[in-house]
Amino acid sequence: MVHPDDAGDDGLLPPAESILSPNYVEGLRTNADAKLGVRVAWFGLNATVADKTTGAPKHLLTNVTGVARPSRVSVLLGPSGAGKSTLLDVLAANDIRGVTVKGRVEVDGANRNPNTWRDICSFVQQQDMLMPSATVREALTTAALLKLPYSLPQAQKLARVQSVMEELMLVRCADAMIGDAAAGIKGISGGQKRRVSMGIELVKDPRVLLLDEPTSGLDSETALQVAVTMRQLARQGRTVMATLHQPSSDMGEMFDDLVLMAGGRAVYVGPWGAATDFFGRNGFACPRFKNPPEHFLSILNRSEDATALANAFDRVAMQLKRLSSVAARDGGPVGPRPGPGHTAAAALGPTPKNDDEDENGVPRRPKSGATAGSDGSPKPPSASLEVVVVSSGGASGKAAAAKDGLELTAGPGAGAGGGKGSPSVRLELADDSESGGGGEGEGEGDEDAAFRARVALGADEAVVEAATVPFWMQVVVLTTRFARMFIRTPAALMSEVFQYVFFAFFFGSCYCQLGSTLPQALTDRGTCLILTMIMLTFTPSTSTVNNWHQQRQLLSHELRQRLYGINAYYASRYVVLIPMTLVESLLFSVVFYWFAGFRPSASAFFIFTAILAVTQHVSEGLGLIISCLNSTLNGASIMLTITILFLTSFQGFLVKVPVYYRWLGKLSYVTYSYAILLENELSGVTLYDPSTGAQVPGENVIPSTLQTSLSFRTNIAVLFGLAGAMTLGKLITLHAAHRLGIF
Repeated sequence: MVHPDDAGDDGLLPPAESILSPNYVEGLRTNADAKLGVRVAWFGLNATVADKTTGAPKHLLTNVTGVARPSRVSVLLGPSGAGKSTLLDVLAANDIRGVTVKGRVEVDGANRNPNTWRDICSFVQQQDMLMPSATVREALTTAALLKLPYSLPQAQKLARVQSVMEELMLVRCADAMIGDAAAGIKGISGGQKRRVSMGIELVKDPRVLLLDEPTSGLDSETALQVAVTMRQLARQGRTVMATLHQPSSDMGEMFDDLVLMAGGRAVYVGPWGAATDFFGRNGFACPRFKNPPEHFLSILNRSEDATALANAFDRVAMQLKRLSSVAARDGGPVGPRPGPGHTAAAALGPTPKNDDEDENGVPRRPKSGATAGSDGSPKPPSASLEVVVVSSGGASGKAAAAKDGLELTAGPGAGAGGGKGSPSVRLELADDSESGGGGEGEGEGDEDAAFRARVALGADEAVVEAATVPFWMQVVVLTTRFARMFIRTPAALMSEVFQYVFFAFFFGSCYCQLGSTLPQALTDRGTCLILTMIMLTFTPSTSTVNNWHQQRQLLSHELRQRLYGINAYYASRYVVLIPMTLVESLLFSVVFYWFAGFRPSASAFFIFTAILAVTQHVSEGLGLIISCLNSTLNGASIMLTITILFLTSFQGFLVKVPVYYRWLGKLSYVTYSYAILLENELSGVTLYDPSTGAQVPGENVIPSTLQTSLSFRTNIAVLFGLAGAMTLGKLITLHAAHRLGIF
């Protein structure tokens, strides 16, 4: 296992021209020179998942070590299945269900604390998760209101939004809707959507920005613009890391460091420009006029060649570890010496003792603060080591070192052994006594406070803020967004309203001005009301299923980002839906009730409307619960159809209910709604019985099969009780489904 400090700040051997370049030397400076960025290093990462067929562990990552530094863009490349996205998820501290991860991630030399890490790191996933009905400004403002500290003045939050739009060149489209072609909403371009996704993460001014396939699905010119944006963000001091599929040569000029992976192993970790030299040293020289990334990927797609390169890289890393051990023991400057025709260099640091490793074989970083010497004085910080760069005129290496173009040089004059004109550079290693250390437990010491202090929202001085937004504020922000979504999508809103108005006219025309002669009067009223119940069961639930599966990915993404909680989402959803439910029920009642000729009573009309609204509310909840329990729209639709069939079949009107199915009728809210509406209509109505020539009170002709054996008021109480249980059940199901990873 190689600690990045054992193998230079890159964990690799960069060529002389790379280490001597201003950009590379600048990147090796201490993080005090970078206003925002932090140094992220990962050691011995292993990720496994159980094989679905055999149950045996399948390795996604194998012993991966590397580093990403501030003010630089690091790019993860590799063929499909190489482990790029898995590594990025591990670094982002994303919850990867079913995957076991071992190893260590350090931030500025301290073990990463997942809680404080989320304050300084943002993750942009491959697919844009945006609200189509929002404008660019509204999307960024919503993110700012939910991400930034509540105590921060509103004016500063809006100023931050404006700053991000200017930074990402989104000002010209700030008031344009994001849009969605599938939903029929015209909006901004794909490249602009990608920058909006980046902007949503940038509103909190993260120190680390991780992006998964940020150029996926974009044309070459738009992809280049995204790469330029990434470079600009890094040059402001951020640590930027992204996975890419196959960057063009123009895009390659925007990047600083490269991590090549194949089969879950690291094949190369180091400066972008040094990768070609590494491949050439190992027999895979890049042809002239060929894009290097294309060449790398063509090699890595061949498993035997990829394994050979991964083994070669491991040998380089192990040799550097041995060189570092010699340097720590002898105290002399050391440096790698390349074989004929090659150049290499490394910044080397001391290696921890073998007995100071964790259970995964990963070396532990020395704790902050040196131990006292024999005389009681503090132990000095790690000695500076000379980085010796030897030009192509150097002597050939020997044994294993020579195999990979390396040779140990020791002693004061070691750096001069490369021949006349051999350049040399001296770089200072980080002082461990100031690094904050990193013990066994993550986030020990003052690192939590330090990380939170870095969330300064662009301020020059760190300010520790409680970033939690109050529950009521989350509800207000989300309610505004929900309401705006309905208003901005009139087609969806009108189609919802149209269904109720259409069925009201249709049912009303079929049963216009109901008669009073038995038995037809009873049959017509019963049929009319059962059709109403079926409509109020299908329409709200199917609409909910369809809408949920359009919004679930955005909800899942925002919950993982901890923008708000499920309770806030639930409350805001119903702040908007309940008024809509009342309006739709009232529209249906106004048209249908009088068209059909139901009992002309104000109290009967409002009871009719209220029962419709409650039934609609329960049906909407049924659709939500079924949606939460199914990861696909098709599965939810099938389950919903079967459920509604059972709910509407056993209330006693459509079929004679067998004894063994009567319990289903007792559990169905449709049974109680139907019984209430039938009694509400027939109570106080006098019907004519032609067989006897007598006038019969309506409540006396209700068949026992359509009654629940409960009083009118008790039926209402049971229905409202079921509505309350459904309200609670929806919330519990949302929490459970999210915990189980269904969404």
